[in-house]
Amino acid sequence: MKSNAPGQLLGYSIQFPRALFHLLTCSPGDSVCVEVLGDVAVQKSDGSLLTEEDKSSLVGNPITNKSTDLWKTFFNWIKAVNDNEIVVTNTKFVLYCNKSGRPGIVDKFNSATDKSQIKAAIEYAKTELSDIDEEHDVWEFYNYVVNENENILIGMIERFEFQLGEGASYYELRKELIRKRIPDS
Repeated sequence: MKSNAPGQLLGYSIQFPRALFHLLTCSPGDSVCVEVLGDVAVQKSDGSLLTEEDKSSLVGNPITNKSTDLWKTFFNWIKAVNDNEIVVTNTKFVLYCNKSGRPGIVDKFNSATDKSQIKAAIEYAKTELSDIDEEHDVWEFYNYVVNENENILIGMIERFEFQLGEGASYYELRKELIRKRIPDS
């Protein structure tokens, strides 16, 4: 019997240390939730929102240029905007990943800081994925994000952050606990 259980368990298990990390770093009056407005979200007391999707892999980079994980994340965020569940101008979009890979589309989106860089990053994505068609696994997500909702994507990339962690995200959590002067014991 073939099973994907270890990978799925890792994916879910990352969410709880990430939620605890956000609890340790948020301000009084903020609320942290798991699996409500993303894998982890922080509703800030000032009315703004941080929504985070956590992607993991046991062996390699789960968010390559043609990965379903990458494009489905943006698809879900844009769908939430179109369904009036979140407001782009009031939201920080975080993609957390536990494994690095060679630089790609996600890195271009992350490093784009102004409209011209954002548009160049989107053009880079279009060029990199110019060989995919309706038969490809990511087409439905990619098409919705890039071709049907590019204006929303532009606003989203302005507020997008890619965070690369280690393993099951315990390293970042441990670092924050030490910063709070919580002893190892």
